[in-house]
Amino acid sequence: MSFKALYRIVSVSLVLVFTLGSPHRIVAQDSEDYPTGRPMDVIVLDLYQAVRYALDQSWRIERGRMGLSRAEFNLAATRAALKSNASMSFTVPDFDQSLTDWTDSSGITHIIKKRSAKYSSRISIQQPLGTDGVVSLNGVMNRSQVDLFSYSPTNKYYGSVFLKFDQPILQPNGIKNDIRRAELSLEEARLGFQDEEIRIETEVSRSFFELLELTYKDKLAAEEVERIEQAYSIGQPLFESGSLSEVNLLQLEVELASRRDRASAAAGRLDREKDDFKQEIGLPLEDEIRLEPVLEYISVEIDEAALLEKAMQQRSDIRRTIIRRENHEMDIRERRSQGRLTGNVSITLGLDAQGKEIPNLADSWMDPDQARGAAITFSLPLWDWGRNDARVASKQVDLDQNYLQEEENIKTITREVSSATARVREAESRLNLLKPSVEAADRSYQLSLQQFESGELNVLDILLTQNRLVDSHNSYLEAYLDYRRAIIDMRAVATGAGYGRGRSFFRD
Repeated sequence: MSFKALYRIVSVSLVLVFTLGSPHRIVAQDSEDYPTGRPMDVIVLDLYQAVRYALDQSWRIERGRMGLSRAEFNLAATRAALKSNASMSFTVPDFDQSLTDWTDSSGITHIIKKRSAKYSSRISIQQPLGTDGVVSLNGVMNRSQVDLFSYSPTNKYYGSVFLKFDQPILQPNGIKNDIRRAELSLEEARLGFQDEEIRIETEVSRSFFELLELTYKDKLAAEEVERIEQAYSIGQPLFESGSLSEVNLLQLEVELASRRDRASAAAGRLDREKDDFKQEIGLPLEDEIRLEPVLEYISVEIDEAALLEKAMQQRSDIRRTIIRRENHEMDIRERRSQGRLTGNVSITLGLDAQGKEIPNLADSWMDPDQARGAAITFSLPLWDWGRNDARVASKQVDLDQNYLQEEENIKTITREVSSATARVREAESRLNLLKPSVEAADRSYQLSLQQFESGELNVLDILLTQNRLVDSHNSYLEAYLDYRRAIIDMRAVATGAGYGRGRSFFRD
């Protein structure tokens, strides 16, 4: 399944769990997926849209994609080492002038000046083998000119075509190890990219709920003002009829002014937080965003065993220790081979031809000389004062440390999953306990307002009931935010249940 298809499938389940209320839509936008950011757009955001937009616009994600591209190019370059390649070299010229001894036909040795020039060209077509060996077809053409002072210069042409096979023996497969290292490097880059996505998702989710908290408190402040205004409108006729003292009416006026001041301060904090949030997710500051201040949620049953299993499979720290272990094991094998017997097999088969002039060389190719050769070489370090053994021991320590880290990671993940799921359950239990109290406080205030209108309660009673109502809403808001943040933390612990990647850990 493609990444894009998986992205859309997961988004359906996440909207059910993480959005606020019914699915939101974006007002005044060009794209179905996320806001365009045109000036003065009014954007109704839910959590999914905010995270999606942040991921699309984040420079950190772009940097991660560049890192992935670099690792992919490195892997492609390493794999290309197994493909055929050709090269050509030229020497024009290799010149030398020096004194040398020369013996003539009578046996007398002379010290004479010698000047030589060599011109050569070579072409080689190579085919690397999966065994770390190489088969090559080579062509060589040389021209040498020797000028012994006081004697006529001599020219010589030489040509050779030969097939050569080289194969290292008794040592690790270098090209195979290089490819595997490049594959592991690419996987590590992908893990880093996923980690960056998780960090952005977590940060944006937390910021989203901080903005939601201020949005809801702004709504509560506005409702407080409306309730005090309603109480004041009820109190005026009571004052005119003599049922309410002037002190009580003035107390309502003071309370109304105080609540209006709180509402204004709450609106100002909300506007500042909106600007911070728009900058965080990459929206233009001139755009207007709005969150629906509705505290609704869907109760979920968490399968802790499945969550732990997925975390063990997908947590990047687990996979990184496995990658490091494999790299350490390859390092140890290669380091050990440097202190042991190693060898190389080389076989050559070809044809040679030579002549004093080009036509002579061409004629000699009609009846070339055969060239063949075979060599098996071995190398064995005899004494290095324990240097290689110390290097092997150092690599072994790295491997042992990695094993310890693997064990510790398993313990840490088990503890984190257990703690995260317990926190979600505790927060949901608190929500279920507080929800009836909010409904009871709303009902209590309405009854108190009726009793205030009938003269059974005074201003202090109605204000006290109002404060209890506000406290119950704030307690429920705090519990709701704790629950949503607990889910965010649980997703971060699982690493892989994020937006557009992995699968939900909640039962259907």
